Amino acid sequence: MTTLTLTRAQLYDRAWAEPIHRLAPQLGLSDVGLAKLCRRLRIPVPGRGYWRRKETGHRVRQTPLPAAEGPQSPPIVFKCPEPRSPAAVSADVHPLIGFERQPENRVIVDDDIEANHQLIRETRHCWAAMRNNTAVAARHRRLDVQVSRESLPRALRILQALLVAFDRRGFEVRATFDATTTVRVLEQDVQFRLEEREKQVLHEPTKAEQEAAKRGLPVRKWDQAPTGRLALKTIRRWAVGRRVADSASQRLEERLNEFIELIVELALIQQAEQAEADREERERQEAERQRKADEARRREEEARINGFEHLVAAWERTETRRACLSRLREVSGSVEPDSEMGRWLHWAEGFVDRNDPMNRVQNRAALLTVYYAAGYGDERVLSAGFVDNEPTPAYGREPEPPGILVSDHLWLFEYGGKNVALELPEEALLPFECSEDGHWARRFRVPARVLNQYLKSGTVVDTP
Repeated sequence: MTTLTLTRAQLYDRAWAEPIHRLAPQLGLSDVGLAKLCRRLRIPVPGRGYWRRKETGHRVRQTPLPAAEGPQSPPIVFKCPEPRSPAAVSADVHPLIGFERQPENRVIVDDDIEANHQLIRETRHCWAAMRNNTAVAARHRRLDVQVSRESLPRALRILQALLVAFDRRGFEVRATFDATTTVRVLEQDVQFRLEEREKQVLHEPTKAEQEAAKRGLPVRKWDQAPTGRLALKTIRRWAVGRRVADSASQRLEERLNEFIELIVELALIQQAEQAEADREERERQEAERQRKADEARRREEEARINGFEHLVAAWERTETRRACLSRLREVSGSVEPDSEMGRWLHWAEGFVDRNDPMNRVQNRAALLTVYYAAGYGDERVLSAGFVDNEPTPAYGREPEPPGILVSDHLWLFEYGGKNVALELPEEALLPFECSEDGHWARRFRVPARVLNQYLKSGTVVDTP
């Protein structure tokens, strides 16, 4: 701890030189404690909004120090905290910020500095082309500088020192054709601009505006006038920009290291935000992957249930048909095979046998070739595999049943459509059969996972 002795007048001067919340820590007090001390000593302090009005160029009034009541108050002794050494500062902050706080790394803006950085030269060329109203301006990158003509020489000196400092630190500065200026720090792009603060001044109406006002037309009351106070401001989407500007005690030229610290802080914030966004995106993708996997399992189970229900229904129809056929033979009596009745009964027996699902299960083949109607997407199917259809219904139609529709006969196309042929064990297809009675081709609705197991042996077949 160090001690600092101030008279009442000296404390008054310091209270009006910088805000209380900044002065109090320097004196070893809280802002509430320092405010109470000033009230006790009858020292006026700036009111609410004073510093904001002063920063924006508005006229402000400083309350005079009243005379002390009674005998002259003794000097006030403050116990101030020890200022941290540069080594201590760099130990508990990011190394890039600690670097800026080292005295030997201070950025200095000389009055005779020559603004000859490559980006400044390109900006000058662009401004010259814009004054001549030529299309050449669109081919030049330019820095984001928004200052008056009177402040331009000083602004360019500040930019020259800042750009050189960025180059020495390995921070890449980029400028675009629309004057977007960014500096890349820690793999993050931080956008900034150099601007001049403005203030409102009473508008002096022109003669034409005076005539318009007489006719009842509106005329603006205020103009924006430059103040000569410069600021370096960061620009962030969906966030309020932060700035380092001329103040009552410091010019912007003396605060460039502070602005570089701000750039590093924003890069760290963007880095953390990017990491959080990446984490949320990974979680979203994992949740989506899990949802699709659950949906695929549900659709596969639904396809198995549909296939089994179809088998049960086909078996029940077959038993009913066999009973009916047996009764037909009983009531028809002795029938000649070549008679109409004999031929009809023979056809009925063949129809029942062909559509008996148990016969297909009992006489299943080792392999069965099935075809998928790929249309013009045959290459996509062979490279990326089958994808289960979504249960979302098309407009005016029922939702498509689960499973990929394949058949043991080629699908017919016009104009070059393709079939994808796959060889599968028939026992892998039987749980998903959905053939209709008497149909000339067998059909299956097979989950994509089952078909993809045999996709390596798939071939493309032209429509005959």
